[in-house]
Amino acid sequence: MPYEGQTSFGGGPGELVNIVEDICIKGGGTLEENKAMQFFNRQLLHTFNPDINGYSLCFMLPPPFIGLDLDGKYDDKYAELFRKLTVFASVDFSPPTRQVSTQKLSARTGGVPYATQVEPTEQCTVSYIDNTDLDIFNFHAVWLEYIHDLTLGYIDVPNIYIDPGNPNYGGLDYAGSIYMVRYDVSMQNIMYVGKVTGVYPQGLPNKEIIGQRSTNEVTVIPFTYFAGWYEETLDSSHPIWSELESHVLGFYGG
Repeated sequence: MPYEGQTSFGGGPGELVNIVEDICIKGGGTLEENKAMQFFNRQLLHTFNPDINGYSLCFMLPPPFIGLDLDGKYDDKYAELFRKLTVFASVDFSPPTRQVSTQKLSARTGGVPYATQVEPTEQCTVSYIDNTDLDIFNFHAVWLEYIHDLTLGYIDVPNIYIDPGNPNYGGLDYAGSIYMVRYDVSMQNIMYVGKVTGVYPQGLPNKEIIGQRSTNEVTVIPFTYFAGWYEETLDSSHPIWSELESHVLGFYGG
């Protein structure tokens, strides 16, 4: 919109400042006296650095599968391969969302909603690029088979989960966990850590590995997991941050 009395601007810098002052300052004053504009310009030209995402890794900790190990269908080397491969293969992940639940007092004139609790949603999604051996898909196929056999009683529940005196009493032998870690652009410093506890797959997306004959594409398999709980933090003193550094990152040293 042209300045009043002009159809275009052809003056010097000083005249441009006058125009900006007339536009930005209502009711008199100067641009230097407008503290809000000073802060805005300082952020725009000097201070503010936009966040750039995409510098993230997803660490999968598979279930213990004690019952399946005893059944002879599973070995530790297979679990180690899957666990290490998921860090490279996971290309997209959507963690649970922590939401505020509310209630409202009944009143004829309405009521102000108030918070009752904060709890996460019960799903998360991870998409993997699988290799030619379909190791990602195969591990999840074994995972679902184990859940199937366990729920139907084909596999006995390990004693550690049914003994009240055991610290693992009441646990789920088929539930794992996922750490979602955000780094800075150097991929050296951790900025954010999220931990999904009690995850197991909802299904097996076999259509993605079959594909179609008209095209040949890289296989990306999206898995949706049930999620028991989700915690997230930007504080390096938080327990899940310390757990990540002490028990998860060290696994990749060998």
